[in-house]
Amino acid sequence: MKAFLRKNYCWVIAITVLIGYAVRAGLTNNLNSLYLVPVSKGLSASRTSVSFAASLRSIGTFLSNATFGLVYKKFGFRKLAFCGLLVMGLSFFGLASSTTVLAYCLFAMLLGLFEATYSTAAISKLVGEWFVKYRGTILGVITAASGLGASFFAIILTDIMQEKGWRASQYFAGALIIIAAIAVFLLVREKPSEMGLVPYGADAAELSAKKGKKKKLPDFEGFSMERLKRSPVLWLFLLSAFLAAACTYAPYQILFSCLMDKGVAPEDAARIQSLMFLLLAGTKILDGTLCDLIGAKPVFVISTISVGLGALLLCGVNSLGSAILPTLLISIGLPLTTLLPALSTSAILGKRTYDTMVGMALAAVAVANMVVNPLMNSAFDRFGTYDVGLRIAAAVAFTSALLYLFLCRLAKKELEK
Repeated sequence: MKAFLRKNYCWVIAITVLIGYAVRAGLTNNLNSLYLVPVSKGLSASRTSVSFAASLRSIGTFLSNATFGLVYKKFGFRKLAFCGLLVMGLSFFGLASSTTVLAYCLFAMLLGLFEATYSTAAISKLVGEWFVKYRGTILGVITAASGLGASFFAIILTDIMQEKGWRASQYFAGALIIIAAIAVFLLVREKPSEMGLVPYGADAAELSAKKGKKKKLPDFEGFSMERLKRSPVLWLFLLSAFLAAACTYAPYQILFSCLMDKGVAPEDAARIQSLMFLLLAGTKILDGTLCDLIGAKPVFVISTISVGLGALLLCGVNSLGSAILPTLLISIGLPLTTLLPALSTSAILGKRTYDTMVGMALAAVAVANMVVNPLMNSAFDRFGTYDVGLRIAAAVAFTSALLYLFLCRLAKKELEK
């Protein structure tokens, strides 16, 4: 049994990271929405002042992603994930013990500052070390755990809140994250070579390459950081990540409110939103598999066009039935905010700059998340409808798809020089 586990340790890595991500992302994804009302009442503060914690957390997440490459190179996944999860767990303890809004906001920012230590960026790097075959599929399955974890823990945290209060609920969340930190530290290994193993699928991939088959190893050297800094590819890549995320967040963030404004009953709007989260888990797995089969580039373009069509169709919704298709199309595009930026980084830029650029790509996604919601609601205040903002988002989506195709072509030409 021991020899069997050692030989198949890549699956121990995958399962450990998946459970850890379900715990980390599932609990942190509920923080902004689940606790707003009870924390406001508990601290005798306005909802506006408490919601400022979400803004500070977003700033922390941006900084965490922007510096991810530098920190990862120094510490690696195991140490980084352990320390990050430990601090996030302690941050939940700090949130639970806060007696002022200022303290609550500062602990929320501390939480955001360490989120990239156990995010898509970090996990994609570890998966890349342990898997050659099914790399995109494995990453898709792991990142899908965030939505499933959020749905699962929302029920548990709410039950604890109703029985013991919001502070007990957050103490429970913090304890779970610390347990996940210990499990990751004990079970995860940085590279298969540390155990005398090779990445899963490496032997088959190398054999195919030697026989001259079309299937290649998924890694290529790509750009050096020095060369990338002098190339327009760098800024076009970050702009592409930002625009794709922005056009996705636009319909995603206002879906519930938009449906209610169009006459859909609140309970039906809630069902549609739940459907979107359920579809998100499926699309992450599907996109990961498709990236293994046809590559990340076409999947990125298809997802961008899909979210643009979904935004346009959302403008014409007038019933529960008519909301299903645009919700499906928007769900197809949601991996543009997590999974696809990571896979596109290695597909376009190569592995030499991956550590740095995947963090910067996700930092661009975090900026899009910060700016889109106020812009969409400002458009609603001005025009009395979300349709104007949705049409602009659709135009951005189609433009983003064209920009991405141009980026792929330009990057290829730069590398051929």
